[in-house]
Amino acid sequence: MSDRPDLGRVLYAALELLDRQMLDRTEYRCGNVDDLELTERDDGTFVVTNILAGPGVLAERCRRVRFGRWWRRATGSDTNFRIPMRLVTEIGSDVALAVDADDLATANTERWARDHVIAHIPGNGIETESDDATE
Repeated sequence: MSDRPDLGRVLYAALELLDRQMLDRTEYRCGNVDDLELTERDDGTFVVTNILAGPGVLAERCRRVRFGRWWRRATGSDTNFRIPMRLVTEIGSDVALAVDADDLATANTERWARDHVIAHIPGNGIETESDDATE
C-alpha cells in the first residue's frame, strides 16, 4: 500500500485486473477484463479510469485493430465497451461491478451470436419472429 492516502488503492493493474472474470450486480459472469484505460495525473502517476471489455477490445489488444473495430461496430458495442472504474465494487479473484450484464458490450456480443449464428441452428430452443408467424 502507498504512504499517500490521496492515491487510493494502489494496484499492479496488469496483474490484478487484466483477464479477470467480471461479475454483474447479480453475480452473473459477464465477460473478462480485456484491457485498461489509464489517465496520467499531474504528478506523473497513472490511474485506471476505465475497464475495456468485449471481443473487439481483446482483438485490438492482440494487434488485430481492424477486426476489433469492425466487431465493435457489428455488435453495437462501439459505445459501451468502457466500464468506468466507479462502477467497480470489489477487486478480488473476480471483478464485481455495480451494473447489469445487459448494459455491457459483452451482452451485445452474446445477442449478436444468438441472433446471427445460434438462431439458425435447428432445435436451438430460441424463439424467433419467423417461428411465431408459422404457429
